[in-house]
Formats: sequence, C-alpha cells, structure tokens
Amino acid sequence: MKASNELESELSWIGTRNHLVTIRYRGLLLHSVYDPVREAEKMVLPLVRENPGFVVICGLGLGYHVKALRQGLEGVEILVYEPCEEVYPAAIDYNYGDWQNDPNIQVYNDLEVLEDTLINRCIYSDQGRFPHLWIYPPYRQLAPVQMAHLENIFQNLKVRQASNTKTLKEKTKLWLQNIEANWRWLLRLPNISKLHRGFKQMPCVIVASGPSLSLNYSVLRQMEGQAILFASGSVYAWLKRKGIHPDMVAILEGEDVSAELTANTKDDRTCVALASSTHPSHFYATRHKKMIFHSESWLAKLLGQEPFVPHGGNVASAAFTMALIMGCNPIILMGQDLSHEGDILHAEGVNNPREKEALQYRCFPMGGQAGVVYGHSAMVSYLSWYEESARYLARVRPDLHLINASEGGARIRGFEEMSLDEACKKYCREKVEIHGILQKRLSEPGINLAAVKERLYRMQQDLEEMENHELRLRDSLAAEFYNWLFGGDLRPENINKAREFVSRLIEKTD
Repeated sequence: MKASNELESELSWIGTRNHLVTIRYRGLLLHSVYDPVREAEKMVLPLVRENPGFVVICGLGLGYHVKALRQGLEGVEILVYEPCEEVYPAAIDYNYGDWQNDPNIQVYNDLEVLEDTLINRCIYSDQGRFPHLWIYPPYRQLAPVQMAHLENIFQNLKVRQASNTKTLKEKTKLWLQNIEANWRWLLRLPNISKLHRGFKQMPCVIVASGPSLSLNYSVLRQMEGQAILFASGSVYAWLKRKGIHPDMVAILEGEDVSAELTANTKDDRTCVALASSTHPSHFYATRHKKMIFHSESWLAKLLGQEPFVPHGGNVASAAFTMALIMGCNPIILMGQDLSHEGDILHAEGVNNPREKEALQYRCFPMGGQAGVVYGHSAMVSYLSWYEESARYLARVRPDLHLINASEGGARIRGFEEMSLDEACKKYCREKVEIHGILQKRLSEPGINLAAVKERLYRMQQDLEEMENHELRLRDSLAAEFYNWLFGGDLRPENINKAREFVSRLIEKTD
C-alpha cells in the first residue's frame, strides 16, 4: 500500500475561478479550473439530446457531469463506475449536487460488481432496455485498461442479449411442445434433485466436444473410477468409440439428435440426464438409466423438484450446474474451447449436423490461451455465462476449485488453467463410488401426482384471474410460467393459449 504522502502527491484540490473546486489526479486535471459546471453541461449535451432510458457513466470525478446529466435526463437511471480508489472517497466527501441522495443514481468502484449488475439487468430482468455507455473523457487517459475492459463488457452484453433474444424467439414454442410431449416421462423418471450433494467433494470432469478434446482424451481413461466423467450428448458416441465410458451424459437439445445417442448399445455404467424440454425421441433413443433435469424454475416448482438447472445455453454448462448440485469438487472443463479452430467447431470425428450452419455466423474475437481466438455469438454468450458463474461461486463457494483443462480455445476468467494430466495427478488419487450412489439415489420414491395436479389447478385459476385483469399474481407459479412463455404480453389470446396448455397437462396427469 502507498504511503499517505504519496497519495497526497497524486491527488490535489484546486480552487476554480467561480469559487468551486476541481482535482488534479496523477497529473491530470479532471475538471475545468474556470467553470466546471458549464464544462459539464456542454459535455453531456449530446447525450441528453439522445435521450437514453438508462445510462452507465465511466468516471465519477467530483460529480459535476453526473449532476448535469441528472438535470438533463430527469428520472433516468444512472450507474456510475469510478475506477480510481483515491478519487472515489474525494467525490463522496465533496458530493456536488447531492447525487448520493438520488435513488436513481448508483456508484460502483468494483467493476465486477457493476458487471454482475448489468448482466442481471440486461440478460435476466429486462432484455428490452440496454444501457448507453458514456465515458467521461479524462478517464480514457487516466484508466485506459479499465475503459477497454468496460467497453468489452458492453460488447459481450450486446452479443449475449441478441443471442438470448434470438434463441427465445425461435425455441420457446418448440420447448413447450417438447415439455407436453415428454410429460409422462417427467412424471415417472427421477430428477437431478435426487443427486443433491450425493457426490460431495468428488472430482468431476465435464467433457465437451471442442477441437482441443482430440489432444488429451486418453487421460480420461486413467480417470475412469477416480472422477465422475460427465459428457455432453454430442461427444458420447465419440467417447464410446475411443473405449471411454462416461458415468453421465447430458442431453439438452430441443431438436432431434437421437442419432448421436447410440440407440443399440446398452451400458449400465452410464446414466443419461435429459432436459425436460429435449426432443421426445431422445427418451426412446437410449437404453441407459435415465433421469430428468429442468432448465426452468417454474417447471421444477410445478413438479415439486428443486433445484432447477440454470445454464448458459449449451449442454456442457447444464452439466456444470448439475455437477454443482451434486456437490462435486473440483469441477474440471475439458473440450470447452468456446471458439473455432479455423473452420472446425468440434473434435475430429464428432458428428454435428449444425456445424456448417454455425460457421456462417459472424466471428467475434475473444482472449485465448494462446492469443486471440474467434467464436460465433452463441459462444460469446456461453463464455460470459461461465465467467459470471465463476465470480458468483468465488463469493459463495471459496472452497470450490474450478479448472479449465481444455488446453485450447478461449480463456475463461475465474477458472484455473492446467492440463488434464496435471488435474488428474492432483485431484484423482483414489477410487470414488459412483454407480452405487446413482443406483440408490435414482431408485428413491418419485413424484406426488396429487400435489402436481393441485398446482396445475391453481395455475389454471390464476390464469383465469389474469384474463379478468386481476393481476395480483406477480409471485405466483402461473405468472412465472406465463412470463417465460409470453413475457409481459397480456393479450387475451396469449392467456388463452397458456390456459389450454395447463388444461392439457391436467388431463395427462394420472
């Protein structure tokens, strides 16, 4: 830490000609020595004319421009990021314009906290409202690294929001059809909550199908019986051809990819975890032990099966969340490149009928383990989700080890990088009980059908109240389901579709 006299030499107060104050920090004047108020008003005028509904300012200084923006955009939400730890207390102490008492102005001096706030607002809460980024000019020189990082956050947010919006628009109807078609399976099969903390402190390797998988898959054979091998569905047949038997396989895809599941082969060592919204053919394509996981909170609540499995949009991220639920530690990613290798998306020999289609999308640069790598927009979204998860887990699970052993592709912030061989030697030193736990846990009693039916009837009643504009249902299961399906669009035809769907489920619940 710097001595106090060094800090004082970096930040100094200067009186202005109109009897206010400015500061000089690290040799840079942050506001005018003549009239900082007038300077601020002129600076924010172009932004005021754009009239954005939500603003993020980089650089607080002494807050002159924050007050000017508040006067020009009354009531607009403003988030301010101050990267300089010495400037922040000076601004708090000076508090020009009393901005600290404005409920629509929030100030952050931790970029990760701001990033998580923006993700929550833009991705999970209100995808129709994207913030406008405005960088206070002196900070491009004062904090160029933080400015570049913040601009990268905004670029990734835009890509992620667009990718999510596109996916929801194209897939929600398909997911709903699949849930209805799979309903009898959802009522019969055990679910991921049966495995909650069942594999506490056991290592787990999430095996995805990225190009780097071809480099070191042989180490997986050494890890069999010493770590839980949890494979994505796309790589399952590939692993079997290599003589590797994963303990678990996750299937998320809403379209029919049953050809990847080697229907004619039974392997009692493998349990297949199927998403409730996956294509119905996947339930018939595999003769293995099966269980269910729910990607949506409303569906898990309806079936009385907490917890649900949030994920980043790809099947490996769903397996990652399931490993967390199961209590695994460490969690090791392999083949999770999240980028192209030339025109190749997957390890050689992995069958993916959508690979050529995916390569048509625009490529985005990302920081890689060996320089810049490129991926399509969905990969940027997947990467952001992993990094968001790592930040959260660092706070709530400081004991948890997250390792990226892909040895290629994009660098994932918050994950330690090491080879799979190093991870094996460090964490896989003894046999672990896997199949006995699976057998015991997944044979426990299933769903209470009467309770499910009661919840469905309650949803039906609540939807009828929505149709009558009695909107006291903000925290209800019906409202959560409806918002997932239609957002805030309360047109009568949408409410009627939701009611019809619930009615069909009631008929199928025996």
